[in-house]
Amino acid sequence: MYASSESLYLESLSIGSSSHKRNSFEYCKTRSKTCSEERRRRVGLIIKETNRYGRGVFTTSNIKKGDLIEQSPVIEVPSSERRFINRTVLSNYFFNWGVTNNEVAIALGYGSLFNHSYDPNAWFKNNLKAKTVDFYAYKDIQAGEEITVNYNGPPEDRTPVWFDVL
Repeated sequence: MYASSESLYLESLSIGSSSHKRNSFEYCKTRSKTCSEERRRRVGLIIKETNRYGRGVFTTSNIKKGDLIEQSPVIEVPSSERRFINRTVLSNYFFNWGVTNNEVAIALGYGSLFNHSYDPNAWFKNNLKAKTVDFYAYKDIQAGEEITVNYNGPPEDRTPVWFDVL
């Protein structure tokens, strides 16, 4: 479902008035502002305490299934430096990166602050070409809800993660 869902989500994204709707990727390519700046005006995101995992990302507006929530630029870390990241607090915040996932990337913006859930309301895609991690709504998300992703990647993946899930 994950691979086929991706194309459905990307096809469903559009921005602008009904007479000028465009695919969000095309829209962002043609704008002088970054997608993140444009989107933050559309989707209100805030950081606050979760009562479970410390801080988390919450929305202040309703988000529809398939909407682009965040496009987080990344700092790429070569595979030769991965062992150094694993010895720091950043080991809990990086994304596997690269064609073979042997490298790592630190997502900026809200990207490294989305908490894990086996029942997420969002999913992410590593965009190697744009050097971003793109987060999309997996289901409708109501204002005030925490936005969560499955750290394994596909939303339905139940593979154990490296920490106790509360």
